[in-house]
Amino acid sequence: MAAAAATNEYLASNNNTSYGSNEPASAEQENYQGFGDSSYNDYTVFAPLYKAIFNNDWERAKAYLKHNPNAVSARLTSTGDTALHIAAVSGRVHLVKELVQLMPSEALEITTHVGCTALLQTAVTGSMEIAKLMVEKNSNLLRIKNPFNLIPLVVSAINGNKVLLRYLYSVTPKEELDPRAGITGAAFLTSLVMADIYDIALDVLQRYPKLATSRDSDGNTIINMLSIKPSAFPSGNRHGFWQQLIYTSIPIELDHLFRDVERDEDTMRIRSEHDVQKFSQVRKHGLVWKALKVLVPGVRQIYDKKVIHVQALEIVKAICPQLSNLTDAQLIEVGAVSSITNTAAFGIIEYFKELINSSPYLMSSSNINGSGLIQVAVMHRQEKIYNFMSQMGQKNEMAACIDNFGNNILHFAGVLAPAFQLDKVSGAALQMQREIQWFQEVEQMAQPKYRELPNAAGKKPRDIFREEHKALVKEGEAWMKETSQACMVVSTLIATVMFAAVFTVPGGNNGDTGTPIFLKTRTFYVFMICDAISLFASCTSILMFFAILTARYGEKDFLKSLPQKLILGLASLFISIATMMGAFGATLIIVLNGTITWAYIPVTFLASVPVLLFGMLQFPLFVDIMRSTYGNGIFHKQNSKKKEKYGKHI
Repeated sequence: MAAAAATNEYLASNNNTSYGSNEPASAEQENYQGFGDSSYNDYTVFAPLYKAIFNNDWERAKAYLKHNPNAVSARLTSTGDTALHIAAVSGRVHLVKELVQLMPSEALEITTHVGCTALLQTAVTGSMEIAKLMVEKNSNLLRIKNPFNLIPLVVSAINGNKVLLRYLYSVTPKEELDPRAGITGAAFLTSLVMADIYDIALDVLQRYPKLATSRDSDGNTIINMLSIKPSAFPSGNRHGFWQQLIYTSIPIELDHLFRDVERDEDTMRIRSEHDVQKFSQVRKHGLVWKALKVLVPGVRQIYDKKVIHVQALEIVKAICPQLSNLTDAQLIEVGAVSSITNTAAFGIIEYFKELINSSPYLMSSSNINGSGLIQVAVMHRQEKIYNFMSQMGQKNEMAACIDNFGNNILHFAGVLAPAFQLDKVSGAALQMQREIQWFQEVEQMAQPKYRELPNAAGKKPRDIFREEHKALVKEGEAWMKETSQACMVVSTLIATVMFAAVFTVPGGNNGDTGTPIFLKTRTFYVFMICDAISLFASCTSILMFFAILTARYGEKDFLKSLPQKLILGLASLFISIATMMGAFGATLIIVLNGTITWAYIPVTFLASVPVLLFGMLQFPLFVDIMRSTYGNGIFHKQNSKKKEKYGKHI
């Protein structure tokens, strides 16, 4: 047999000593013929080989194969695994290398009882070294599909094995991805999107543009998959101030984003493992950013995230133009209608705009419940989608849509926002404020009759709003009271100390006149001014927090009344803390009276620490309240230029 001859030849040339048992093979073993014989069921015969492979003991496996050469391609388990399958799944690179050298190339195509080659199993586990050994021995393995009609390349993408995937993409015949050849290309594209590998996805689309509208085995297209990946776009990511500054400043050059994905099928090869690992990395530009990516924690992650966003946008720009000439039925067939509904729900404004630009008729799309796009945006509190649609003209007509259950746009505004949207706002009170702002904004857009129009269940929009927000009102009340009580304790302590400080001035009083000894010094003036401001500010803070504790907590109180009181309370508390530390510094200077001058700077620094800590902990909340109460808000006024640009399509 070919397997036996190959095994004997290899072992003879590489082994002059015996390993393990030197006893002759049993009659049962000698009668075993052929590789991959599924009719042979006595797997106990191969137990020594199985154990040796499982335990990563090549010496014992080698000794066994010397006496039983056919076993190198035999099925060792009831599931049909060969020694190569077991070694590959276990990640034994050395064993795989030895076994591949022993086996004839066609033996590598043996499948398990469920129809998987060793390469298909490796595509799941993700070892590039093992896959490379097998592919170099038999490249036909790249075309063999599993029971789900998927080649190893697609399997590796589904399992998110990026390094292996890039190697397999470099060696897999590209005609396998041709949409005319089946669903392989579509399955590969959708899997790439879910794995956030967009450089290869764009390369595939440029080779086969029709894959943009091709469905995989689950009926999904790349158009669908991108619409449920908000993290792939800038609008789906929240950054703090510094993160946003870094994100905006990092240079990204499109010319270098896809530099490693060569277009020539015949020349596309990855020269080394190092190249594989660097396959999709964007070329580093600028010594400063190179250093920052290495030295500053988080910069590398922000950079990688921006690369993904840029690549995803390039894919969107590549697929959307193909929708421009499709009919309504075709738009539904390729998933464009469901995709634009998804983008409205997830707030992917970049993708939403491209879809509208490519096919303005998508503006009239609705979901399975009959809800229009603007209703979906309101229900999911996607202000960017809402603002964009409001700027496109005829917004009243779009808002007039009523779904299959009789709900108008105000009913959607009355429903409690999704949890992921509420979590974006600090504190239950501000969440309630945001909900009221949404309802009032939509109320201004909706037709007056819609305010009192009941749905199929007989509920008016305001009734739904009250029902949905009962729990949030209680949570907001508890949050405001807890915050006020904590701050009131601090304000009371400051007021007590500052009031007492007036009667125990630093340096003491003149025994004859009763006036402070350092009354005419500048430092004493600083002390008195800071003490007075701190006392007045802390008292004001106490009054504001007391007003919050005794408020009535109606729904509308969360819009202006309660936030305004909290703003005044926090601002007064911050001023009182700052001036209290100023008074402390002035007192220290008076007491030391120039004797320990070196202590002024460190004492001043330490005195500023509480102020800085308070600012770091409470200032973000203060800014959020100020912005949501007095800022421009999340809704933008209509832009006439944008209305002219898009209005003609509606």
